Amino acid sequence: MMDGTEPTNKINLVHNKTSAVIDGLAKLRDVKAILCFGSHAMGTADKYSDFDLFVFCDPEIVALSERRSVLKNIEGFIEFQPKNALLGWNTQWCPQGESLRINNDRLEIVYNTTDWIEMVVRHVTKEGTISIPEQEFRPYTMLGLLENSIVLYDPKSFLSHLIANLYPYPPRLKETLISENLPILRDSLTELSDGINREFGSTFFHFFLGKLCDALYTVLLAFNEKYDPATKRAEEEYRQLRVLPPNFVERYTRLLEGPFDKNGKRWILRELKILVTEIEELVGAT
Repeated sequence: MMDGTEPTNKINLVHNKTSAVIDGLAKLRDVKAILCFGSHAMGTADKYSDFDLFVFCDPEIVALSERRSVLKNIEGFIEFQPKNALLGWNTQWCPQGESLRINNDRLEIVYNTTDWIEMVVRHVTKEGTISIPEQEFRPYTMLGLLENSIVLYDPKSFLSHLIANLYPYPPRLKETLISENLPILRDSLTELSDGINREFGSTFFHFFLGKLCDALYTVLLAFNEKYDPATKRAEEEYRQLRVLPPNFVERYTRLLEGPFDKNGKRWILRELKILVTEIEELVGAT
């Protein structure tokens, strides 16, 4: 539980650590808005966390040469490294970016256009879509990113307007996410049982355990009408949800801690079956 000073301290820290970068980028004509997202925005940062900035441009993303020109002149500048696309990862949400080091702080900056984010928000809120050509993988997570962000530069209230209109949560999105992921829960239980009985090994077991965990997370967030913020700290996000099975976080955490020998896997499977049944009852699955 956060006391009243923690949100203010979090926001002040982000502003203090990023102000020089924000001031530099704001000089570029096509930069229209900037926010901080990720662990520092959500209050879950640790000593290894960098500062994640999202820069929205119009009409096009500012050229790399222009970005480098303003950023390298910041006091305390040490390093500028353009980001390369990671093989196997969808980068439609961040087609360009760079890593920046200012003094002892690492900043990761990504760029897209105002038209792109407006389109994503519109498709999700108005149509409840879970994939669009411009953002094939989970476009609704962008709304979670916006919801949990700290706005740093927004002279024309572009981001403020978007964020103010994220809710109500789209009924069609809720229905689709739940209906498409409940079968994944059931199918994963079947695969885990088969893998244990036939001794397929730990790689097989952990693959379907991870698949089940992902579907479980999606179902519970959708049922609670909460946009997925794509956080790496799922357990922290679970603790913020209003409706969960009894003692869910504690039970869920114990399952992921093992043991993962044969008897441990059988125990995990039994407990997962109970959890999945409770979740099906919770969401009214037939």
